[in-house]
Amino acid sequence: MNVNGVFILLITFIFVLFTSVEAQDNYLISYSTDPSFELVKSNDGIHLYERWIVLDNNTPARELRVNCTSDKTTLSKALGQLRKSEDLLEWNKGAKKATNLHKSAESWIAHIIYDIPWPFSDQDCVLEYNIDEYTETSIVVSFFNISSNHFPEDEDITRMPYVVGKWVFSHSSKGVNIEFYITTQPSGLLPRWVSDPIVRNNLISTIKSYNEILEKNSAK
Repeated sequence: MNVNGVFILLITFIFVLFTSVEAQDNYLISYSTDPSFELVKSNDGIHLYERWIVLDNNTPARELRVNCTSDKTTLSKALGQLRKSEDLLEWNKGAKKATNLHKSAESWIAHIIYDIPWPFSDQDCVLEYNIDEYTETSIVVSFFNISSNHFPEDEDITRMPYVVGKWVFSHSSKGVNIEFYITTQPSGLLPRWVSDPIVRNNLISTIKSYNEILEKNSAK
């Protein structure tokens, strides 16, 4: 990797590390305002939206939504792709190891380790996924960080303190609509003109990769 590539990775993971909000007892966040999403970037049929909201503790936060549409898959296959361990590493950009541990038909745990360039330590997160809705027209899967005896903390790896979001798969006139949501609270350590393009590009690349793998596997 060249010097510019290393610099971009460093900036990306510094942003991820310091934009996580503090862990709360209840992962479900209630918003005191509900403004509309604004389109901020589009690329290859993938659209990224964001909105600024106010959390229950009166702190501002940014919620991101990424969506695309596939006419080459089904709702059940989209969900199945999300649960597959063998492809997690391929579409999770920046990850060096990724594992799914299935708890039940409706719930599973994902452990992801991110490869961070020196001098920073690698990061990981343990996420519990739950299928909140499963109908003929839509599937909703929420995720949030947890502690797990299956994936204890490593002193050489920094555990991400807070992660929350959801995936939504739904029927549309063009096929299956894929949506990804995540909320972060920027720390202000980096100016937005530096962090925004990197975060937006990474999210679009991740969803693009997920959709490409999904369509490839759906064609088999």
